[in-house]
Amino acid sequence: MKISGFILGALFVAASANVNADIKLNLSEGISMLALNGVEASSDSGYVMLPDGQNQIVVKYAAEIKTSADDYELESTEAFVLRFEASKTDMSLSVPVIRSMRDLERFENSAAWGLSDATGSAIEFQSAALVKEGFQLARDYERELIEFNQTNSPAALKTQKSTYSAFYGNQPVKKPVNNSVEQAGEEAANMPEEMLKYWYNQADSETRKRFKAWLAQ
Repeated sequence: MKISGFILGALFVAASANVNADIKLNLSEGISMLALNGVEASSDSGYVMLPDGQNQIVVKYAAEIKTSADDYELESTEAFVLRFEASKTDMSLSVPVIRSMRDLERFENSAAWGLSDATGSAIEFQSAALVKEGFQLARDYERELIEFNQTNSPAALKTQKSTYSAFYGNQPVKKPVNNSVEQAGEEAANMPEEMLKYWYNQADSETRKRFKAWLAQ
């Protein structure tokens, strides 16, 4: 089996992140992780590992809404930024029961996310909707967060981390580039990688297995 240096490097970074991460954040079904501490992230693992201290995440929730006696439609909330502080604990992020569009609208208006520790005690957090107007084929959450964190929102993260030990499952996250020129160059260089990530996330489990088998050839 051929394993490239890139893959070996990614595995090394992931292993290092696992050593340094102290907080396990479990996500209730239907919650999608969009970004961790300024870096886009996605996974099917159902949890994330975070470093001790202050963290900022971007999440959204998708609910099956009953539209008729036999039909359901999948409706998603806006993306929400949550900022909180914790240390060496298991945590859970949840949402209230949502069965109708009215429930969904009520949730969005109240931002009634539930964040609790291993004992079930509530953990204080700040939240804000990360709204992007107009039609979007895809969103650049890293760029949006740079702009968001310059606002006076209580959920803004004012001290941008220079390195990140947060990771999602076994997938390491990349360090954001703040310099606009460097960022533009990096984005162009990483376009094939981003497209691979996008289509991989769109694929079903069988297609992902075939893709992994192909990589291992």
